[in-house]
Amino acid sequence: MKVNNLKTDIDLKNNQVRLKEITAKVNDGDLKIKGYINIPKDFKNFTDSMDYSIDINAKDLKYNDPLIVKISADSKMNISNKKLNGELLINNGIIYDIPNDYKSMWSIISKKILNTKDKKIENEKKKIDSKKKEEGKKKLEKFFEKWNLVNFNVRTQNPVVLDIDDFNIAVGEIKGKLEADLLLTGGKGKYKIEGNTEILNGYLYVNTNKFILDRALISFNDGLSYLPEINPDIFIDSRVTMDEEDINFGVHGRLKKLMYSLSSDSGNINGSFNSLLIDSNKEVNFNGDINRVYVMFMKNIIAGQIAKTVFNPVTKEVKKVLGLSKLIIKPEVSVYNIDSRVAGNNDSGRNTEVYDLGMKVEAEKKLYKDEVYLYGTAKLWGSTKEPVINSSLDKNGIKEYDVGVQYRTKDDKIFGMGVGTIPNRYVNEDRNQKARNYHIDFKIRKKYNSFSEIFSF
Repeated sequence: MKVNNLKTDIDLKNNQVRLKEITAKVNDGDLKIKGYINIPKDFKNFTDSMDYSIDINAKDLKYNDPLIVKISADSKMNISNKKLNGELLINNGIIYDIPNDYKSMWSIISKKILNTKDKKIENEKKKIDSKKKEEGKKKLEKFFEKWNLVNFNVRTQNPVVLDIDDFNIAVGEIKGKLEADLLLTGGKGKYKIEGNTEILNGYLYVNTNKFILDRALISFNDGLSYLPEINPDIFIDSRVTMDEEDINFGVHGRLKKLMYSLSSDSGNINGSFNSLLIDSNKEVNFNGDINRVYVMFMKNIIAGQIAKTVFNPVTKEVKKVLGLSKLIIKPEVSVYNIDSRVAGNNDSGRNTEVYDLGMKVEAEKKLYKDEVYLYGTAKLWGSTKEPVINSSLDKNGIKEYDVGVQYRTKDDKIFGMGVGTIPNRYVNEDRNQKARNYHIDFKIRKKYNSFSEIFSF
């Protein structure tokens, strides 16, 4: 913290300290403090009997850590022995990273190794640290218990930009705009959070899979949970393209009892979010071809993790050298059902599935601001659908590709043109995949929260 131009005007009279005005430049922002402090005669219960009221006004305070966050904020608050009122208004900001212990596989392994060394010393240190934290927590709780009323609002005047390039070993980029309007309220040591936080126009990469966030909302409105226990409502609706199929992935419910849902043209699945992370056989409801949608989703997540671990050091350097905004290399396992005519000759009388291993490369280069992009995708080495079905595998060269230019608007519209092979889903007897496919693209997507919203203008 940088403090300049500190000026004070303070009076001491009849056991009262009058803060007429204290001004300073704090991190290039303006700080003003006014108020009074009545000094108690009973010094044994100094904090209990002290009477004070202090007004703090801060304008355009800045905090800048080039690796983590850059933020500008205004604040007004009144602190007294009876209450705390105020607000923190975030004018603008950018979040570059959120520190965590899972940045790389090595960081996880080294942490495990270090934890096994000198366990006795570590355990003693943990006990001391825990004791200090507990004592500090009790002092803080005792301090907060003195306030009869607390109302402190934290909100964003303009959305805070999320610009995280590499969050941790599983989640890569996180992009979007964060809006928040939260109120800390309560008194006598019982405090709760009310309000909402939401990510707008966001997306994130889970390993090498891009999840576009149609909605990401956290709502603190249950009215029953007091700090430090919180149980907000979470609403996340996202979409991801896997194996040329659009999959909708949602997470909804209270934090302590979240449910997930997966849906696509192949079917849908839903159940406890914990069961998805720990045991996929528990609390699951199926509808449609579950093998298809569930296996497709999980194999892409796992393949993406392998690819990120193996290729990430290389792709980072290549992106930097070529000035690419995106470069993803990942193994791809394709699942095909043999045509029913072939399946008729199968002893089991069922369609058999054929698995095909290849590699997919996706690249993008920003041509103009965040609007115009040159893109390219290619599938390497793996076979196409037709050779797999005919059991005539050709494992050399580029099997599928698509290159082009796209114009992307802020409201999720895409205009573009390109050339490539015909996607597998459109290959038939009349369409040869090896023929060049020139295309003009127009994509528009709008999510409505209610039926009536469709007709509201």
